[in-house]
Amino acid sequence: MRTLSRILTVACFLSFASVLHGQASDAQPWSFTLSLGGTFVPQDQDIESATLTADRDDLHLEARYNYEDRNTGSIWIGPTFHVGENWTLDATPMFGAIFGNTSGIAPGWELTLSHRWLEIYSETEFVYNSKAAGANFYYNWSEITIAPTDRFQFGVAIERTKLYRTRLGVQRGLFFRVSIRRVEVTAYVMNLVWESPTEQLTATIHF
Repeated sequence: MRTLSRILTVACFLSFASVLHGQASDAQPWSFTLSLGGTFVPQDQDIESATLTADRDDLHLEARYNYEDRNTGSIWIGPTFHVGENWTLDATPMFGAIFGNTSGIAPGWELTLSHRWLEIYSETEFVYNSKAAGANFYYNWSEITIAPTDRFQFGVAIERTKLYRTRLGVQRGLFFRVSIRRVEVTAYVMNLVWESPTEQLTATIHF
């Protein structure tokens, strides 16, 4: 029942936002991405996660599960700004509501700087926990991606999270990504040099 209620909440949020944003005849169609992931931490339970995004014109909506914390969902809304031609920057300031094992509100942003075969991405949020002020949290996921071809990319990633814990305050590692049409599959190997590695596998579809 909890999972069903979360799905219904996300669906209502997306439907309500779509009605607010857009009856204009010249509006662009919606574009969506769905990401399903697994995190495999040594001597810990595996973690499944999901992220759904919806974009139309400059409106960005996002719903996440098992992202900020285990058994926790969140919904986000914000505008996207695009600048540049040779070097391009996409900036999305967002505001989110979080519910579940961790509950509260969170301002944040997503930034993407791109130039030909290079992309720098950073995602940040500040979680204000409504259950305990001492449990406020700063989250960040950042990647530097090199794309020698359209189908193959690789790079480095860092993460500060409370979804899982290791001896390191900031997780760091390598990733490899294969893109085939609208589907991307990414494998991450974190903390390989410093301790037993944490592995992550993510599949993303664009539609």
